[in-house]
Amino acid sequence: MIHEVKAGEPLWKIANKYNQTVSSIQKMNGLSTDQIVPGQSLLIPGTTYTISRGESLWTIANRHSLSVWQLARFNGIKDPSVVRAGAKIYIPQYKKHRIMTGAYMVPKNKESDQSLLRNYRPLVSQIGVFEYHPDWDGNLSSLQAITAITEGWKQHLVPVAVITNLSAKGFDHQLAHHILNNPSLRKKLINNIERLLRYNDFKGVNIDFEGVRSEDRTPLNLFMKELANKLQPSGFTVSIAVPPKQGDRYPSHFAGYDYAALGKVVDYMFLMTYDWHWFGGPPGPIAPINQVHATLNYAVNTVPKQKLFLGIAMYAYDWIYFRNGATKGTSRSQNEAVKLAMDLGVPIMYDLSSKSPYFFYTDKKGNKHVVWFEDARSMIAKYRLISQYGIRGMGGWKLGLPFPQAEAMLRQMFWIEKP
Repeated sequence: MIHEVKAGEPLWKIANKYNQTVSSIQKMNGLSTDQIVPGQSLLIPGTTYTISRGESLWTIANRHSLSVWQLARFNGIKDPSVVRAGAKIYIPQYKKHRIMTGAYMVPKNKESDQSLLRNYRPLVSQIGVFEYHPDWDGNLSSLQAITAITEGWKQHLVPVAVITNLSAKGFDHQLAHHILNNPSLRKKLINNIERLLRYNDFKGVNIDFEGVRSEDRTPLNLFMKELANKLQPSGFTVSIAVPPKQGDRYPSHFAGYDYAALGKVVDYMFLMTYDWHWFGGPPGPIAPINQVHATLNYAVNTVPKQKLFLGIAMYAYDWIYFRNGATKGTSRSQNEAVKLAMDLGVPIMYDLSSKSPYFFYTDKKGNKHVVWFEDARSMIAKYRLISQYGIRGMGGWKLGLPFPQAEAMLRQMFWIEKP
């Protein structure tokens, strides 16, 4: 269940209300203190919800991504507009679905990698080891990933190599254009990828070429087809990360990605359903539910749904407003974002249209900030879409960014497939 903290409501009182201990609620929500703030969402063990003063059946249903009529029907309520404070209602639980989960991982060192993978063993099916990238001659960069690979197999987390178009410029569309439009370089890169997989005991490859231009749409399709023809007969998997689209060429700046053609040759397609607002642009919700919904609606009508993975933002953005009107963002973990609000004692707001939480604060220099993040309310909406559309699973960027609420709900709502 999800409880929304009211002004002046202490954690001990919430715990008593649901016959829980303070420590059990802290553990489920990753809290290190009991200094909660108004508007904060708290996961509560159990399914019996106690209605607070001023709440309606609509607000409770919306918080759990249910319809009012679903909630009323499950509880035998004839008139949803009439509810009584203190009354107890049942929050319906749906049948658990079996899904695959994946997450990108940036290797650090032996001790850190082993600890991270052991911690995430129950929650993750596959890890994308990030990253290798080609130079302008089609040669792949190196990466110290032996611990991530061996420990991944040991913990039943299937390792795949992530190949990007990163360069000193960041994600480099010119590098992608150069490689994709040269048949000999495509062949060389594909051969190098095959050697990488065989030599390092990867199960497959994930192509993360970002910023591909519309004129490179056909070359990208051809590259992925050639890559699949080379790798799949040997038992390797081929997947691709793609930006969120709601039509074949909509939005136009993502027209370089042909969902239909790519969906025919890959084993999996990872939908990067996040960063509608990012740290380099104006503030706003990172993964607004209406945009995520529209992307999934297009994707399942274009690509076999059992190939689709929904991308999950495991991070928050903190934007600073400068006095000249400019903004600049930095990233935080979801846990860091919530802790910041708690430490500062600022209330958390919730945007109903995007189903995204946010809050404002002022730093020590007097600069105003806004933080957009994800919480139990926004995550349950996305998890329900996974079940509703019947897609293969979900994945996130990246391992090591703690998000206890999402992890607890993942365990509750899904069976995680393991190799």
